[in-house]
Amino acid sequence: MISYAIFSFEWAGRIEDLVLATVIFGFGGGISMPALMAMAVVKGSRIQAMGSIMALMTVAHSLGMLCGALVGGLMMDFFQLRWAFPVGAVVMMICTGFFVASTHPAKQRINNN
Repeated sequence: MISYAIFSFEWAGRIEDLVLATVIFGFGGGISMPALMAMAVVKGSRIQAMGSIMALMTVAHSLGMLCGALVGGLMMDFFQLRWAFPVGAVVMMICTGFFVASTHPAKQRINNN
């Protein structure tokens, strides 16, 4: 959903299109953040380190915001502005694939001994 919204910024020809793309982007973030926080709570309670897990989540989010702004600025300097959104959308899809692959629950083995 967020990748589609990022692509939509490139296709926006009017202010209404830009507002719609921003709303879709907001919905995507609104859907993904509670699920991510729920995963962090489960992991934090499992290893008895809730504060540390939440601190790591905050640091990772802040670093992502910093790196995203820096990389976006570099892309705009080295390439044209119009390439920033499609490349960002492709990077978002690739990272989503990595996330899904790394968080997919492994099948548990049944010990018949």
